[in-house]
Amino acid sequence: MRLDGAVVVVTGASGGIGRATVRELARHGARLGLIARDPAPLEDVAAELPPDRALTPYCMSKSAVRTPSAGLRAELRRAGIRGVSVCTVLPGAVDTPIWSTAANHTGRKVAPPPPVDAPERVARVIAARLRRPRPETVTGGIAIRLLVLAHRIAPGPVERALGLVLGRWSLHGGTEHTSGALWDPALSGHRTRR
Repeated sequence: MRLDGAVVVVTGASGGIGRATVRELARHGARLGLIARDPAPLEDVAAELPPDRALTPYCMSKSAVRTPSAGLRAELRRAGIRGVSVCTVLPGAVDTPIWSTAANHTGRKVAPPPPVDAPERVARVIAARLRRPRPETVTGGIAIRLLVLAHRIAPGPVERALGLVLGRWSLHGGTEHTSGALWDPALSGHRTRR
């Protein structure tokens, strides 16, 4: 698919991977529908784009992406609609504020487990996937792809092992319990590490 002139809807467009994806796709000439939870930063993102590139920003709650994407693909197929691709990109750990702004009731600080990608790298993967659509793409290197494959084969053991590994790699020191950005969108920066 050519990105120049293509209409692409980006969820989470106000920060992190979404904001980087908006910039990457705008650079390639896509017309963008922007979706996020908080209107203020979403309007800021829309203002960065040329007037003919940003469609009306729309705010919504963050929710699961895989199931609605699969459902939408099925509906398009059932209706016989051609020329519309629904691509889901599943990133591994990404350097965004989610690690410090998500709800946390563990009593420990959370850090991303390696390998950690930059949001711009994930945005480039998204742009590439739009050029050559696939239903799902996993980013984060071979280790993450193998983990996804192992989870499909044996979800229970993989989830138990992940709990142990992530507890060792991702939880450090002490911190207070917080609801994070659960009720109010996070407005703090776009990265946790530089």
